[in-house]
Amino acid sequence: MDKAERKRLKKLGKAIVEKQSQEVRTALNEANPAAIGTPEWVANFKAQSEERRQLRKSSPDFIPPDDARRDWVTLSCEQLHGPEFRCVPTWYYHCTRCDSLLHSCAEFQAWCSCGNVSIDPDTRVITIKDRGTVTLKRLVPKGPSFT
Repeated sequence: MDKAERKRLKKLGKAIVEKQSQEVRTALNEANPAAIGTPEWVANFKAQSEERRQLRKSSPDFIPPDDARRDWVTLSCEQLHGPEFRCVPTWYYHCTRCDSLLHSCAEFQAWCSCGNVSIDPDTRVITIKDRGTVTLKRLVPKGPSFT
C-alpha cells in the first residue's frame, strides 16, 4: 500500500467516524433535547436510565411501530452479516418496511407487523425475507418530558 492509498483510507475512515458521531449526537438530542445541565435534562436522564434498566430486566419481544416511534430513539449497532442469531439484551431487529422492533433475545416466537422478519428462539433462527430492510438497533428511551 502506497502513501496515497493510506492517505485516502485515513480520510475515508475519518469521514465514516464523523458521520456515525453525528448520527449518535442527533439521536441522543432527539431522546433528550433539553439543554445539558438543566434540571429538565437531569430529570429526563434519570428517567431514561430507569427505563433502560427496566428494558434490560424485561424486554418485550415485539414493539409495535407506533410505540417504537413514540417511546424510543434507535441507534445502529452494526450491519447484519449472514443469518446468525445475535442475542444481546438491548438490541432489536428493526424492520424498516413497517418500523416494528423485534428483540434479539426474544423468549417467544415473534414477527414484525408486515411479516418480513420472524424470530424463533427455540431453533435460534431469524428469518428475513428482504435483508435490505432490516437493521440491528440499540434502543434509547425518549425523555418523559418529550414523549
